[in-house]
Amino acid sequence: SQTGMTNNNEVRSNSVTGVSTSSMQCCFHSLNLEGTEFCENTVDHSYRGFHFVSQNDVVFRENHINQHVRGIEMSGTDARIGTQHGRGNTWSTDPNDCVEEAAMVSSGDPANSEFRVPESNMLPFLPPDTKIFPDPTPPTDWFNYNGNVPLDYCLEAYGGGPVKTTPYEREAVLNTSVLTGVPLWDLKRKTYAKLLLHPDLKPGSSAEETWFNSLASSSIASFGQVEQMIVNSLSLSTTAQQDFDNYREAIFQSWTDLDALDAPIDFSDPNNLTGTYFANRADQLEDIAQNAESASALESIRDQQTSQNLQNALNFNTNIAASQTYETARKTLNDIRIRHLLREPMTQTRYQQILALAQQDVGTAGSATDEVVPYIAPCDRRQFKDTDESGERSDENVQAWDASSSLRLVPNPTTGLVQVTMPNTTGGTLRVFNASGQNILVTEVTQNTYVANLNLTGFPPGIYLVVLCDESGHYTGTAKISLTH
Repeated sequence: SQTGMTNNNEVRSNSVTGVSTSSMQCCFHSLNLEGTEFCENTVDHSYRGFHFVSQNDVVFRENHINQHVRGIEMSGTDARIGTQHGRGNTWSTDPNDCVEEAAMVSSGDPANSEFRVPESNMLPFLPPDTKIFPDPTPPTDWFNYNGNVPLDYCLEAYGGGPVKTTPYEREAVLNTSVLTGVPLWDLKRKTYAKLLLHPDLKPGSSAEETWFNSLASSSIASFGQVEQMIVNSLSLSTTAQQDFDNYREAIFQSWTDLDALDAPIDFSDPNNLTGTYFANRADQLEDIAQNAESASALESIRDQQTSQNLQNALNFNTNIAASQTYETARKTLNDIRIRHLLREPMTQTRYQQILALAQQDVGTAGSATDEVVPYIAPCDRRQFKDTDESGERSDENVQAWDASSSLRLVPNPTTGLVQVTMPNTTGGTLRVFNASGQNILVTEVTQNTYVANLNLTGFPPGIYLVVLCDESGHYTGTAKISLTH
């Protein structure tokens, strides 16, 4: 049990289990917590896996919740599940393990609590909200407010349950958010994109509509349009989805009929293999082939449309005028995302852009620095803070990295000449990147070199990234340098 207001704490990687569902009241019991993360914990055999009482504002992600009466219960006043909205949590896939509810809010505002669970991978493209997994069938609703109102538990950017503005987004609309600077810009950008994608969230004469219209000529609106174009590119129309589902259902039915046709046949006796049997079997196989061909044709048309729409989004993003570092960073991230969706091959230049963007300061470049990390190859990702699916990084690993393999630059700031002190090296290159991720300078480094000199004279003033690469191209050291005139 934890009580009291606190910040920057983690409850991570614990496993708490009882003997039966009634043997333990709560695996975790929390009262009035703020700024605490519950991550990667496993709870099993308890009445309540997690019990948040009174006012809580926590991050709750990637926990494993197995057999229980109530996986999560929030009682008292509003209990917010932080800015990550409960991403990555895994409930038992057996509905019988959830005796009453997977999650229940018994008071406060249900809009303050969102949850995400895995969706089925049985359908192509983007599953509709009726195909979520586990299936929330009787005896009870898996996620509810006060026992009778369903909570959002499949709220994704591209589909899911009813969409609402979160309390944090509402604060952005009302200009009451405590955030400032780049974090506030990121919040406004995300909120604008949600209102753009879901017009019902901004009814006429509402505060949302007024706020939305006030940003019409801003970079926030432009980046919102890029997001909308990406979403629309990846979305499948209701008619096309129904057609595809019908083809797949017909194929499954034909296979079922084929099995039923074969089941009574004694194949050891050739007399049973009559002309009628083969004719009926041929009809079933023909139905399967025709439906498979129709489904394939639909996929081909959809792929062509998707490619064209993504290319339009790429062109639109390229033409956005960016004057701030965080705007440039967002443009770079969008370019990387769209080209990845277009399945363009990774080039050295683009990969260098990815690495340079990930090295930028979140305070000046915004959340794009975190969101780009999943595009980094695992062999290079070790130099960055651990990034989970919610996009948050852990401070521990980056401190260990900085302490063991960062570069020492003298003088810093510099007017041009820089001396670089490196850890022991087996040879490679020193590379310098500008704020746009362009590789502007490369210097060879021989084996067992500890000191090298760089000359940045003639380059525009600003912040540059110096990177040490080994001979295989992996990054082994980094540092930033400020160039002044």
